[in-house]
Amino acid sequence: YIGLTATCILDVSYALVQFTTLEQLRFLGATMNGGQALDTAQDAVVGFVTGAVTATITEPLDVIRTRIQTQRQRPMAAGGGASIGGTDFGYHGLVDGIRKAS
Repeated sequence: YIGLTATCILDVSYALVQFTTLEQLRFLGATMNGGQALDTAQDAVVGFVTGAVTATITEPLDVIRTRIQTQRQRPMAAGGGASIGGTDFGYHGLVDGIRKAS
């Protein structure tokens, strides 16, 4: 499976950012609400901001992962997978993709 490592790193990064942001915003919201639980509208705002922050931070990794998964692969004779269509980004893994994308 091409891009498995990048997928795992993206998923773990996404979860770490999401739950850290969610808990920090819930704590901040409860503090600003006098220590009381947030109502439905406040919870919705916390969820929206959490999603926006998480997507913004992890989107570059998602783009690189998608490029790794969809780039043209080397033919079997050259030590690669089956030759399939796609653009050749020349990424040889997530770290290489990050270097070349930045």
